[in-house]
Order: sequence, then structure tokens, then C-alpha cells
Amino acid sequence: MNYMLMPGIKYRSAMQTRKIQPATIIEETCREFGVNPADITRRSRKRGYVCARQISIWFMRKYSNLTLLECGTMFNQDHTTAIHSVKTVSDLMETDEAYRLMVTSIQNRLT
Repeated sequence: MNYMLMPGIKYRSAMQTRKIQPATIIEETCREFGVNPADITRRSRKRGYVCARQISIWFMRKYSNLTLLECGTMFNQDHTTAIHSVKTVSDLMETDEAYRLMVTSIQNRLT
């Protein structure tokens, strides 16, 4: 995105959002789902853990400077899993109202 072409914005820093520590993101997401942070960093495929992990990765991409590889590594996952997580959360936020409200609730606590 060329920020110089956007009227009223002179520097990219004006478009950047507040950076949030990954530990804070994991803590708030786990609180919402009622799971232990150690549970979502395992390679478990239980639905509750997977959903919490995907949302955490989505927030990390949105509110931190972590790469996909770094996000995946934090959860003992591959970068392709991080790509899938970001896409899944984005798609569900567009189609599922309850899911969007849950993610918005976590986002409000983070920001």
C-alpha cells in the first residue's frame, strides 16, 4: 500500500496501530475460552484449543511485528498453519456474527 498517495497521511507511522505483547494476546484469548495458555501452545487439535490458537495468531499478526514464522513457532506450528489461521479468522469474522462479537470482545480488552 502506498501511504504517500493517501490524502492527509504523510508518514506510514500515522497508519500503524498500537503494538501489543504476544503474551498479553495469549492471556486474553485464553481467558475468553477458559483454557490454559500451555494448552494452546501444544499441537492438540481439540476445537477449543484450535480456535483460541487461531484467534491469538490473528491478533499477533494484527497488533505485533511478528512474522508468520514467528507466530507459528510460538504455538509449535508451521508458518503455513499461521497463514491458515489468519485466513480462517478473517473469513469467519465476515460470515459468523457470534464469532465476530467474540473476537471484538477480546479486541476491546486488548486495546
